[in-house]
Amino acid sequence: MTNSRYDKMLAVTKDVKDYILRFFSAKDCDLHSGYFGDSFMYLYRRRFEKPVWLRPYVMAHIYEFFSGQSYHKVLPAVAAAEVFNISTYQSNIIFDDKIQRKTNLDNVNQIISAFISLNIASKMLTKCDTDSDSKLYCVEKLQSCNQQVYAGQYIDLNVLIASNAGHVLELSLPNYLKLYRQRCDLIGGTTVANCAAWALRLSGSVDIKQCDDIENLFRHWGMIMQMINDLSDFAVFIDKKQYVRYTDVNEGKITLPFFLILQKLKQQKEGADMLNMVNRIRVFDEKTKDRFFTRYLYKDSHSVCDVFSVLKTEWQICRDILCSYKMAHQFSYLFENIFLNRFSRAFFSNTLLKQL
Repeated sequence: MTNSRYDKMLAVTKDVKDYILRFFSAKDCDLHSGYFGDSFMYLYRRRFEKPVWLRPYVMAHIYEFFSGQSYHKVLPAVAAAEVFNISTYQSNIIFDDKIQRKTNLDNVNQIISAFISLNIASKMLTKCDTDSDSKLYCVEKLQSCNQQVYAGQYIDLNVLIASNAGHVLELSLPNYLKLYRQRCDLIGGTTVANCAAWALRLSGSVDIKQCDDIENLFRHWGMIMQMINDLSDFAVFIDKKQYVRYTDVNEGKITLPFFLILQKLKQQKEGADMLNMVNRIRVFDEKTKDRFFTRYLYKDSHSVCDVFSVLKTEWQICRDILCSYKMAHQFSYLFENIFLNRFSRAFFSNTLLKQL
């Protein structure tokens, strides 16, 4: 990514951070009373440590491209995109081991915080300099998207999970992929598609068919990001200080990489108790996990290549839409550079993986 484009990402993120802080200090935000302190702000502080926020940048870029105006005109909505994103992290925290805040009170506080953040995002949308119908559209789209994210989290907790391993591992790969893609769509795809939908509606210059196609484009891009995130959980070669690994495995989530490994183990160990096997893998220490996943994901079975093939399928859908609307020049860098940057951080720095 060029310096000028990265500088734009930094600028959008800074503007959004400043807007959120101003909004939180305003009297009509209902946070000025002081009731919501450390518990509510915990994940906001963690997000504020990040130099760039992807979803606000995507929304700002789409809006500027289709409207020909600066994203500052719709800055409240651009900020709402990140506040909504943070709300999904707050609701996710109760079963995510990346953040060690596990008392009952912490969990309850984060669920309450998620609802508050969702309400704040709705309020931000009403501050946009646009017509009432567009504001209502964005608020309704937000509510729908939030329901879809919760549906994806339900699949994570109740379907593609270790306690359901016996049923999941009976699925054929096509049937598993149908469930897995649905989950990645609900968790990752909908939030990015929502940013696109807001930007397109607020730009006021795109027909319905094109809106649907562009939403679909960014939906598949969000799915790709979620799949890469799942694969990154098994990035055995990266610096342990820079990336938290094996959280999905520890939580018993049967994401695509783990499913492919377990399917191969099931074939090798016919009649084995797969639930017991999953639970044994979950309690391996980190060094044992490193050796296990190096062998079964990267070396022996090359399951990682199977994951890549699924990613390529989703990527081709994105490329086809870009080409059909002759947007490749304007948007390809947004897809390819961010896509490859996130990919390379987890994998391609290692010479072994470059050979796959």
